[in-house]
Amino acid sequence: MNKNSGRKLVVSLKSSSVELSVINLDARPEILFAEKDTLLYKDAMEANNFIIESFKSLQKLLKNNLQNITAALRGSHDCEVIFHAPWFLPELISEENKGQEVSLKNFFMNKVLPPKQKEYVQVENKITNILLNGYNLTKLRNIKSDDIEINIFRSYISKETDKQLSEVLNKELGQIKNIEFSTSTMEMYEIIKKLFVHEDNTIFMSIGGEVTEVGLIEDDILKKYTTFPIGSHMFSRELNTFISEKGNLDTLQFLSERATDETLDEVKNKKLNSVREKWENELGISFKEMGEEIPKKIFVFSNSNSVTFFSKILSESNLLKEKKIAFYPVTKNFFEGKVENSGNTISKNVEYLLSAYYLSIKN
Repeated sequence: MNKNSGRKLVVSLKSSSVELSVINLDARPEILFAEKDTLLYKDAMEANNFIIESFKSLQKLLKNNLQNITAALRGSHDCEVIFHAPWFLPELISEENKGQEVSLKNFFMNKVLPPKQKEYVQVENKITNILLNGYNLTKLRNIKSDDIEINIFRSYISKETDKQLSEVLNKELGQIKNIEFSTSTMEMYEIIKKLFVHEDNTIFMSIGGEVTEVGLIEDDILKKYTTFPIGSHMFSRELNTFISEKGNLDTLQFLSERATDETLDEVKNKKLNSVREKWENELGISFKEMGEEIPKKIFVFSNSNSVTFFSKILSESNLLKEKKIAFYPVTKNFFEGKVENSGNTISKNVEYLLSAYYLSIKN
């Protein structure tokens, strides 16, 4: 069976939530089941506690939804785990050979294959581009050349994370036998390449609950990737919106759609503007890391509950106005059917559907 077909359990581990879905890849991506548990931190959580709470959340989701998950899988043994920052360590690699004729395959084997890591498990070792005598290749071929450039995105998780993940899945859902890994970085990169084929030079950004990810694509190659520890939950914390364990981030949508100076008191306005300023400053630092001349469009991926809020922030951002950067809210447009191949969904949270689409095209 083609690995991009059939039914699959998808586990998304994010900075502030754990998400489960069962998808059908036999035709257009279809969501058969979807459930989510939001981790509401009252303050920044220490790394070990973050991991413990996330796996507790995953175990609870699997246990509480076992019957629905099993029915949706229909005997499938396949699972994909998508790691979002800060769950993985990224590594961008560019290797060149100039002047000496060598075999492309030998060059790859000697220079690009990763060394064995004692403390980490490899998630991805993805070739994002091969240039041979200045021409793009789509496959690794047994050709000799004196002008080779290969660009790689590599990612890792800790061995302890890998161990705990396997233990939880095996305990709660013993039928899962085939587990594959990927990252949010490759998800965003591949979606932009496949759906926005004319956008060879762009920035992408994912705004999570606790972390914002920023990446740079130049000439269709993933060139830079960075993160900073401010996300949508920091805004909510400052406005004291964590009322109960069942709380959510709809407050952010309320703020962007209806709130004015009259509806928020002066103290809350100051808090909101303070976090906004911190977030924009960090975004500006990320842009500087991308270089002097950065692309003029940002593709924005964010939780469906907060996409309107951050769209408003970006539309008013002096940073974007100064650099004449436009932004495109992928999450919102994908859900509203403005993007071809949006597929079908039973969930209002379109991030499930984006992951399903990515897995349908994943190499």
